[in-house]
Amino acid sequence: MMAAFYGLGFANIFLRSTMGVLAPELAAELSLSPQMLGAIASGYFVSYALLQIPTGILLDRFGPWLVVNAMFLLTVIGIWLFAASQTGEMMLLARVLMGMGCAGVFACAFVVISRFFPSERFTSVGGFLNSFGMLGTLCATVPLAALVVWGGWRAAFVLVGLLMACVSLWSILMVRDAPSGTRVANPAAVEDTRSLLRGLWRVCRTRGVLPLAGAGFALAAGNTLLGIWGGP
Repeated sequence: MMAAFYGLGFANIFLRSTMGVLAPELAAELSLSPQMLGAIASGYFVSYALLQIPTGILLDRFGPWLVVNAMFLLTVIGIWLFAASQTGEMMLLARVLMGMGCAGVFACAFVVISRFFPSERFTSVGGFLNSFGMLGTLCATVPLAALVVWGGWRAAFVLVGLLMACVSLWSILMVRDAPSGTRVANPAAVEDTRSLLRGLWRVCRTRGVLPLAGAGFALAAGNTLLGIWGGP
């Protein structure tokens, strides 16, 4: 089952990292301005960030299997829409869909890890998942550039879409909400929206959360800058 999440995590990191290679091709073919290129790149990250809290609420209500698989279908649709795009606005919409679809990958994975593995292995399993996902960054550099040179960026994304459709199918077949025979408590079944928001506020006030959020902000800012303007 974790192999499915390795594929989903790889897809997440790969897709957010592709613009550095694609930007010159897109600008040349569609006469895109630097401002539009920046908007297209940011569409993924903005939608991804905005859906983090709603994804957590959906996870409490519906479980990881439904959430991750329903959302990742949006990613597959976004990839193929990107490949067919004729305008910058269509590309922006496609990137937004990709970000929305990948928004639940790691949250769902961590819920599954917490249910299927003993607590002392949570960090190691989660760390390996994140490390494997980072291979997506590597594949979004020279391998993607070689694929674009060989067949063009549209053909490259059609192929990526086919691969991600296979990952989506594998996830649908393999991911489970919990081990067989295990009863999972559902706090959302007895909580209203106000209670969920109060719980969110308690999380934000937990010691260490805000420094981690700041570190994540700095890391994401650097990666995003290099991912679009640090490319060829």
